[in-house]
Amino acid sequence: VGGRPGSNHALRRWVESAGGELTVHDGGVEDRKGLLAAALANADLAVFPVDCIDHDSMSTLKRVCERHQVAWHPLRTASLASFVELMVRLHANATPTLAAVPVSRFCLRHG
Repeated sequence: VGGRPGSNHALRRWVESAGGELTVHDGGVEDRKGLLAAALANADLAVFPVDCIDHDSMSTLKRVCERHQVAWHPLRTASLASFVELMVRLHANATPTLAAVPVSRFCLRHG
């Protein structure tokens, strides 16, 4: 809920590439606030950037999330990095561990 159009587009691509679905609501700027409750009814979780949401929308979001028993999480900023950091933190046990990749002895500058 909230955010910036450019960031929201990047978030949608990132979530879809991971096999998820992202529903974006701008908090009432262009989207009606009444649609927020309907969108949250089927959500797994709700996130909102504290730098791009008004207090009324944030209060409505928290109230509707509690009514539908949906977890909500504030983001530090409306950036993709903040969203990814939250997802990694929430799903820390589900992320696969990456094996160490051997360092290449090939120098890109000198060959």
